[in-house]
Amino acid sequence: MRNWNTEKNQGMSLVELLVAVAVLGISMIGIVALMNLATRYYSNSNKEVEVQQELQTTFAMVSNMIVDANGSVTFDTSTKTATIVNKQKKYVVTLSGTNLYAKEFLATATITDIKAPENLLADKVESFSLNTSHYDDGYVTLAMKVKYGSREAAMTKNVFMRNAGKERTDFLGYCDVEVTEVTGGIQFKIKQNTGATINNGTPLDIKIKMGAAGAFSSVTGTGISSISTANRYYNQVTGVLTVHTKLSAGWVDGATITVTVKVGGTIDKNESRVLTISK
Repeated sequence: MRNWNTEKNQGMSLVELLVAVAVLGISMIGIVALMNLATRYYSNSNKEVEVQQELQTTFAMVSNMIVDANGSVTFDTSTKTATIVNKQKKYVVTLSGTNLYAKEFLATATITDIKAPENLLADKVESFSLNTSHYDDGYVTLAMKVKYGSREAAMTKNVFMRNAGKERTDFLGYCDVEVTEVTGGIQFKIKQNTGATINNGTPLDIKIKMGAAGAFSSVTGTGISSISTANRYYNQVTGVLTVHTKLSAGWVDGATITVTVKVGGTIDKNESRVLTISK
């Protein structure tokens, strides 16, 4: 009698086993390849995010130093060094190799070497520059590039100074400036706070940024000499008015002089400010 139960329980043949192992091996190779691909994608994405975050963080820190500047902003292309000055502080930012260093000083302090580990701002900065040609217009252009291996990110942005009320001078220290609207124009009240008296007859060059002005009809002032057409210059491209004048009386600490600009068109008070006062 045939044993049907024995025939039904026969095992896999060697050929079947080899085929199954081969199929399983091929499947595992595919799975491992997909896992490697996913790992590489995650690693590259993580590096991309990391380099973007490093750039944005470093860019924001330098920008925050600039926005409060009202003394001066300069950039030395040979040393890749920016010097940012406001009334109380002076910031120095310099690129050495791929290390970006930054240090804070008092505004009157002498700058010392800042390339110390505690002053390191970022360590993978490929390039750093500051275009100050529009400082008189109230902004500078900051450019930076960060690179991690083959990954890099770059950013260029205009950074606007927000302290228009505290203006720099090259001999008076700092002045407080109040901008008010008057009939047909704008008036600038400039208060000096040097703690000293500026002598009668001291020559002044006052640069004023005008907001959407039409043709000038007159420029007058109190505490300063009369201003002739020959003693003023308006750059229509930048909107900067330069007035050449002199003090008509001694200018004591806490006192104000005024400059009143009358125009033939409308002018925006919020876009108008004193840029510099110099002799």
